[in-house]
Amino acid sequence: MAIEIALSVLSLVVATFSLGLAVWVARRNEPRARARATFLPGQAEEDQPGGPPMLEIEIVNLGRRVIQLEYLYVRYGRTRADIVDTLWDSDETGRCHLREGDPYRHTFTPDDDGLLVAPSGQRATSMYFQDSAGRRYTARGFRSALAQYLSQASEW
Repeated sequence: MAIEIALSVLSLVVATFSLGLAVWVARRNEPRARARATFLPGQAEEDQPGGPPMLEIEIVNLGRRVIQLEYLYVRYGRTRADIVDTLWDSDETGRCHLREGDPYRHTFTPDDDGLLVAPSGQRATSMYFQDSAGRRYTARGFRSALAQYLSQASEW
């Protein structure tokens, strides 16, 4: 009787371990990424005036699968969004391939920040990347970084 209970407990432990391992492998292999927005103030050096302020949008592939970025969207309010048509470092299909641990950065400066404010004067509310599978990766900290950027860019 004790052997049967011991075998039952052992089989329960083995089944639980194999289920946990399967979940861990599935989670590790799914595409994952982290996107964030960062404000970079103009840096002044000893003999030179400060450079322009910049707003950097960065996405890093955290998963093991390759992510194919297609678009960078800028959203204004709830309904309207614009697309950055061409991602830098994209291939002939217009996609940017991110391998495991690879970052992609898109930088806005006062010379080319027309997408951050709509023609109607409405500020962008969020920014996100979309990959070829339709997954969206929203840039965290975008609103605060945009507010800092716009306050400094207006002075530039």
